[in-house]
Amino acid sequence: MIKVVITDDSKLLRDSLMGILNQNNNIEIVAVAGNGLEALEACRMYSPDVVLMDIRMPECDGIQGTKMIKSELPSIKIIILTTFEDKEYLQSALSYGAEGYILKDLSPNEITLAIESVVNDMPIMHHRVFDEVLKEFALNDSKKKKVIPQVDLEKSDELRKLLSDKEIQIIQHIVEGKGNKKIATELKLSEGRVRNIITEIFNKLKVKDRTQLAVFAVKNNLVE
Repeated sequence: MIKVVITDDSKLLRDSLMGILNQNNNIEIVAVAGNGLEALEACRMYSPDVVLMDIRMPECDGIQGTKMIKSELPSIKIIILTTFEDKEYLQSALSYGAEGYILKDLSPNEITLAIESVVNDMPIMHHRVFDEVLKEFALNDSKKKKVIPQVDLEKSDELRKLLSDKEIQIIQHIVEGKGNKKIATELKLSEGRVRNIITEIFNKLKVKDRTQLAVFAVKNNLVE
């Protein structure tokens, strides 16, 4: 059972999310909160697996709430759930350790999938938000360094020498947003083998999660 805390200052939205997520037998809503501080208190009390966190809330916003929760309870996964496609919010949320950044216009199934993904250590980012990340990195190299580690290699062909053909294939699938199960099916590998290969890729490229890997791969022309 995945324990979830819903954090939003709108009671209507909290109730709507509760109605959506209560339909999934694998998810339990253990608490709701109206701001980041209340979310922290709920996390202390209920030890949830995931917090759905709005950004703009009174008294303590979602970015500050994310920072406090991650500082005190780093194992709790946080998904920023917002209507705002703001690059500054995105960078702050990622820098404080949020595992997901999605928009409120997602379907119920997509929200559920996001929760299940971060619980399985697969960070998730809405494709429109991810596009904004790529644009930001393309426009300002100094901002790239805040999120994407730099490797001391000058050319993409040199990077490719570090990677096997299978690793390149898996990176391509990750950039396309596919999960381990889908990748395993398409490449005719076990999920365990896919996870092991992804870990090796992280180590080789000095990135720490799928989001960093995807941006790094696009930035360095490792994928089409």
